[in-house]
Amino acid sequence: MTKLQSNLSQNNLCIVQSYQKQQYDNQQNVEIQQLENEKNQTAQVLQKNDKTILISYRNLQSVKDKLQTSYSDQQLQSDELLIKYQNIYKQNDQLQQKNQELKQQNDKLYEKYNNLDMKYRQLYYGEKIDISTYDGLYNQNSNTFIEYYNSQLNLELTQITAKCSHNSFDIGRIQDQLTFNETHSYQGGSQMLEFDIFPQNNTDELFNPQQEYIFYTFHGIPKSLDECLTFNGQLQDIATYHENNSQHLPIFVTLNVKQWIIEEYTLDTQTFYESLEQSILNVFDQQDLYIPNNLLNGESNLFSSIQKNGFPIVSELLGKIIFIVDSSYQQDEKAEFTKFIQYYLEYGLETKLMFNTLDTRIIQNGKYDSIQEFMNETNNYNLIFINIKQNYKKDLYPEQYKENGPQFCLY
Repeated sequence: MTKLQSNLSQNNLCIVQSYQKQQYDNQQNVEIQQLENEKNQTAQVLQKNDKTILISYRNLQSVKDKLQTSYSDQQLQSDELLIKYQNIYKQNDQLQQKNQELKQQNDKLYEKYNNLDMKYRQLYYGEKIDISTYDGLYNQNSNTFIEYYNSQLNLELTQITAKCSHNSFDIGRIQDQLTFNETHSYQGGSQMLEFDIFPQNNTDELFNPQQEYIFYTFHGIPKSLDECLTFNGQLQDIATYHENNSQHLPIFVTLNVKQWIIEEYTLDTQTFYESLEQSILNVFDQQDLYIPNNLLNGESNLFSSIQKNGFPIVSELLGKIIFIVDSSYQQDEKAEFTKFIQYYLEYGLETKLMFNTLDTRIIQNGKYDSIQEFMNETNNYNLIFINIKQNYKKDLYPEQYKENGPQFCLY
């Protein structure tokens, strides 16, 4: 090989090597660029993730702050409620203490009232009454509730003599009125309650789709319902006593209906009585009640049934409640009111929940000479509970009353 040929071969080798190096560098540059791109993309993703994490952290921090604020508020409210509860508890103790003091004052007032009443009766009627007998109002031989309870069991319904509270909704807790007081027998132990009732329309179709009347208790004509208690509330109180004393002596609940309600309101008579019955059934089961059909015994009217079968004895009526609609007749009694009252027992007596009373003022006012005449002339033999008003004997029997005072026998 000549020297020239040797130089050419070396040059060619250098060219090849240079080309190969350039190719390698180009490939490496491509790979570097790819890595750079991937690195940039990764950096962007990381940056985006960092932002997301930062936002998430801030959100979590915000939630944490809100929770801490809420907890602080609740803690503050809890502390405030605790303070309020402590204050209420303290007030309750004070009220209980005051109530105890009022009860003691009430006992003294009852004693004073009874003394004054005895003196009045002695002066007015010339009666000689030993005030010590007032503590034996139930039965001369009954010093405890058990003794009184047992003494009543074999009596007929018409033979019992029991106390009745007037305007019962306005003189204290119903349960206190019904509960026998063994230390002061002239308090508590009532078997008869009396409520003046009146209706109000409830036209709320959602809560009262039947358009029934809602009943309230009040003595007289109220200026506003804010002055009145609901009849349902009174029934609930009676029910509480009933549930706690399942074998109690029969309780009479008299519902006094005044003539003014038909003058003040336009009433649907049927809806009135159906609503009144439903008010009772909203609180009591029918089996808790003693109703006209229990006394009817298949007869055509209550008077005939009593004449034939008599009244039940008290032991047959334990745990029973007897509802009585008591009408108030006046001198200016309207025929519309008489019809309104007598409507209830005229039809479907077997399904009725309540009895009706006969107000003796309709006789004292001279419209009838006697209860028997009233029944015969009106053909109304279902008013078997008689509400004898003040001075009944004096009005009907003036000579005997003048001679013998209020102690002569009516029959």
